[in-house]
Amino acid sequence: MNDQNINQTLPQEYKQYPIVTFCSNTLNNLKYLIEDKGFIPFLLGNGEVPRLWIYAKQDNNPIVLVRDSVAIFPGIKINIFNKEKRISIEHSQILSVENNKIFEMDFASQVPVVTFIDLRTLGYNLYGDSNGLKIGNTSYQSKTFENITTLFKITTITEKF
Repeated sequence: MNDQNINQTLPQEYKQYPIVTFCSNTLNNLKYLIEDKGFIPFLLGNGEVPRLWIYAKQDNNPIVLVRDSVAIFPGIKINIFNKEKRISIEHSQILSVENNKIFEMDFASQVPVVTFIDLRTLGYNLYGDSNGLKIGNTSYQSKTFENITTLFKITTITEKF
């Protein structure tokens, strides 16, 4: 495993949500969920429909899996349910696991609600649902995080690609 920083350019059109309910936790003015030595694997951007970017890293280079809510990587499927105001992302080829969902979000209210996330297929031990968020061995339920750049700063990762 290589511990060098990754040279990643984030999209200019990325604008964070002011408030997000994220797996039962409230995130106020949070720029990124995860930072891994300058690498940002997941972005949730503000838009009429949520704008999502998902990256993996291979040989210290970022690989775009989802760009602005459009699947780039084969095997990833984006489902946007306009009537229900919901979006989900599924994979079929990243890693064979029982539940193939990576992300699900309800954006019917002014405060978007992330109801499911599982980034274990990307090498991060981060997952959660409407009951709470788990990273590593720590659980977060009904917490409030405010005015921070990154909720989780990770120093090691198990590369999956």
